[in-house]
Amino acid sequence: MFWYSFFCGYSAQTVFDAILIACYNLFFTALPVLAMGSLDQDPSPGGVGSKPRIEIETIHEDSDIVSSARSMDRNIVTPDLKSAEMAEQDSGGVALVINGDSLAFALGPRLERTFLEVACMCNAVICCRVTPLQKAQVVDLVKRNKKAVTLSIGDGANDVSMIKTAHIGVGQEGMQAVLASDYSIGQFKYLERLLLVHGRWSYIRMAKFLRYFFYKNFAFTLTMFWYSFFCGYSAQTVFDAILIACYNLFFTALPVLAMGSLDQDVDDHYSLRYPKLYLPG
Repeated sequence: MFWYSFFCGYSAQTVFDAILIACYNLFFTALPVLAMGSLDQDPSPGGVGSKPRIEIETIHEDSDIVSSARSMDRNIVTPDLKSAEMAEQDSGGVALVINGDSLAFALGPRLERTFLEVACMCNAVICCRVTPLQKAQVVDLVKRNKKAVTLSIGDGANDVSMIKTAHIGVGQEGMQAVLASDYSIGQFKYLERLLLVHGRWSYIRMAKFLRYFFYKNFAFTLTMFWYSFFCGYSAQTVFDAILIACYNLFFTALPVLAMGSLDQDVDDHYSLRYPKLYLPG
């Protein structure tokens, strides 16, 4: 009651912030800790940010302190990164932390390009206390101005707009974001394997599949083209009609599908051990 009367008596003062801090200091003094709770998730793949040509920008709804601590716990922000003030005297890496109010100002038409240039010069970017719309605006800003493929990952309904805006959306299994995502993973820590192993395999398989598909069709078509010079351009085919019908359906379908779905140029543990293999994609 003493603290409440003290607070009410000085709340009408002009220097309200100073009085409020004094009330908080008076109240939160010599308090015994009865219990403490925390919420944490399995380690997410902060190491992905150190991989070639992969940059991470974390967007949280938590405060700047909580967001920075979570990013450091997941190795997105490393202890050697400096703040902007320290970076003026040191050439080390810089981490940018911006809250929702400042982000709304930075995403304006006059400053969005400047904000993007500053963000690209930083080793890590953390946006905290942001709305779902601001999450989508940050992703859209990168899509419109950078020649890069964007990936958004989230686990809640507030991440749906961000996931839909990005080129690739990843949602955590069992959460609302899965319905709007392109891929679903059980935990955030599986993102590294999704990118470096399955993503790379998929890219290489698709490239080989298309080349193989064009090769087999060109080989079949050019054979009949060259045969036309020897048959006097009489439209006589070198193959039987049944063979022509079965060529794409039976004779060449299985090899192409097998290579497009089962081909592995290197084992999965080599893809994780040597991330530079990801560069050709």
